[in-house]
Amino acid sequence: MEIKIGISDSPREIAVDSEETHESIHKAVEKAINDGGMLSLTDDRGRTVLVPAAKIADVISADTGLRLEQAMLLGSGLQGLAQVAATRWLYSPEPRMPIDEAADLVSALAWRGIRSFPLSHPPE
Repeated sequence: MEIKIGISDSPREIAVDSEETHESIHKAVEKAINDGGMLSLTDDRGRTVLVPAAKIADVISADTGLRLEQAMLLGSGLQGLAQVAATRWLYSPEPRMPIDEAADLVSALAWRGIRSFPLSHPPE
């Protein structure tokens, strides 16, 4: 799976191809932000990328014009959305849809919500 991360003070996103699951990546991002530490991602070639967690929260804040604590709350809300949906998918007694379809569906829901916040500096 390709992982893209926006970093403040960086002109481009970081893109990493990894075999890690969505859940493990979300947990790693949340832990890094909560601890104020570094996010460590390993790509499918064994290379490690380190990203300062505060820079990730800065991107949400910069893109929306929200205060940092507001951006952290939104990030936590998005993470909760993903976690609850994943739990529902895992433990559903009904026939499950393919995981890629489920991930795309929840991602679309999350992005539709976050898109309602205006960009403070729209892309050129």
